Amino acid sequence: MKNVLMILGLSALNFLFSLYTQWWIFVPLVILWVALFQIPRSRSVLPGMAIALSWLTMILFRDIPNHHILSTRMANLFGLKGNYILFIGLNVFIPFLLATWTAYLSATITVAKVAVPKKR
Repeated sequence: MKNVLMILGLSALNFLFSLYTQWWIFVPLVILWVALFQIPRSRSVLPGMAIALSWLTMILFRDIPNHHILSTRMANLFGLKGNYILFIGLNVFIPFLLATWTAYLSATITVAKVAVPKKR
């Protein structure tokens, strides 16, 4: 239950921030999320899932009322032969991968920062 709430919280936060800021806002959000909630490296895929859910929601909110016209044209442009589902999947996978890497690296840095003994 805690993981589901964590995914939904970060997803909603990213959705709100993405409406008014740049597309890469999820990178600092993931770094802060991992630092605040002390997410271990073994669960670094959770922020990636949250960002993927947020991006999928944003894409579908804009693509379904448009009847997939723009995504079909963009899929043709990238050589996907009009397969808009594959195009949407790629557009969700890339932020998922970047958010997962960011979460893993920030969890690694957090662990390394905590594990350093203090000198007297």
